[in-house]
Amino acid sequence: MGMRLLAVFFFALAPALQAQDAVGREISPWQPGMLLITEVMVNPPLIPEADYEWVEIWNPGATPLSLDGCALVDNVRASALPAGVTIAPGAYLVIAAGPGFTALYPGFSGHLVYLADGRIGNGLANDTDFLALRCGATVLDQVGWGSGIGGGSASAAPAQGQTLVRRVGLDALLNGEGFAASANPSPGGPATDPRRVTLIPLAGTQ
Repeated sequence: MGMRLLAVFFFALAPALQAQDAVGREISPWQPGMLLITEVMVNPPLIPEADYEWVEIWNPGATPLSLDGCALVDNVRASALPAGVTIAPGAYLVIAAGPGFTALYPGFSGHLVYLADGRIGNGLANDTDFLALRCGATVLDQVGWGSGIGGGSASAAPAQGQTLVRRVGLDALLNGEGFAASANPSPGGPATDPRRVTLIPLAGTQ
């Protein structure tokens, strides 16, 4: 069973065969797992809460990925990501609702972008909601909390000031599985919470 799961995840994360456009530029079709949601600030310690929400995403592959045409989607609406943003291989990107993020993390020096409308979806609900990363028509990853409202497997809702962090394993790569609350938010890099496994690209993504 373990080898079967390993094969499934390697297939999901392996680079797609490259198509080319009319002038020979490579086009990489989106596949689930090409980018992963790794941490979400659902219940910020400051109000209005929606101004301080943020999401961390990670590129586990070996190819830089453009976020043009991508959006964060909750149970109500989609928030388009800024144009011209690229995530390097193995890198993290923090997507913040707005500049309130710097009030929480004044010394942050990682890769950070703000959403033009100042909201992640409709503003993330504390108790029950879900969040998906969608590029074109493909959902690359998603996480639910509380009952999840259709967002795949749901984690327990975090307390105020906590984040949901991904705990990576063969049984917990996609669809929101393997998330847990952390009292030690760590935007832009692997979490310091000891329950979270260090994020290491799988061999199939190299």
